[in-house]
Amino acid sequence: MKLTFTHPIAVAALLLSFSQGILAKSSLEEIELVTDSYTFEEISALELSGSASSRMESNSSTSCDLSHKSESTKQEIFQRASKKLLNVNNFENIITLPGQDFVLHDANGYKVYRSAKLGDLIQIKLPMDPTLRSYWVKIEEIVQIPNQLKIIVRPTANPNLSKKKGVTDHFFTNAATNTFSVTNTGQNLVARVHGLNEEVNSAQARTWADAAANATIATMAWGFYRDGKAVMGLQSYTWKSLTEHLANCE
Repeated sequence: MKLTFTHPIAVAALLLSFSQGILAKSSLEEIELVTDSYTFEEISALELSGSASSRMESNSSTSCDLSHKSESTKQEIFQRASKKLLNVNNFENIITLPGQDFVLHDANGYKVYRSAKLGDLIQIKLPMDPTLRSYWVKIEEIVQIPNQLKIIVRPTANPNLSKKKGVTDHFFTNAATNTFSVTNTGQNLVARVHGLNEEVNSAQARTWADAAANATIATMAWGFYRDGKAVMGLQSYTWKSLTEHLANCE
């Protein structure tokens, strides 16, 4: 049975309630959200002041030790991590949050079953999202050098919906980017996800209901407090799971 929620306040309340339940079951209490520019207190102050659209910067990084490996083994491990990063369709098996999904599409919106390429789109489903929406990003840059692979994505419009100028089907605006990278430093294999300019999508939303829901979804992504203690947001949990899987030197 398909449920449809049309009232933005109901959507926001349900999103926050579901997200808190998921995080509690995942034993994520007391884990601090990793931000480069804002503390939890500053995030809360922005929300209370109605300025939750202010720019955020997030980061998740994991590394493993390569120092005792041979040069050929270091390259094999790096190449293996690179293939994993390009295999977007497998992200859901790495992150293992029920209901979270990543599906690779070509530039025309057709599902593809291959490694990611420049111009591809990624369709994202969030766990327990009662709005039943998909969130879309576009791969706008892929940089491959001998010891680093870097992929940059930016929020974009759903290619399967009617085209509407200025629409971004994501809870962040298209000013935001996420940079995914794996790097062989010679001593370590480093996997990182770095988010920049993460602004709540209100002006670029497809409908006013989507705009209202985006503020709550962004809060879920960044993190919040429970009983006076910091709780990691879904974004940090998601990217931490991914980087831990990529940075595997065994």
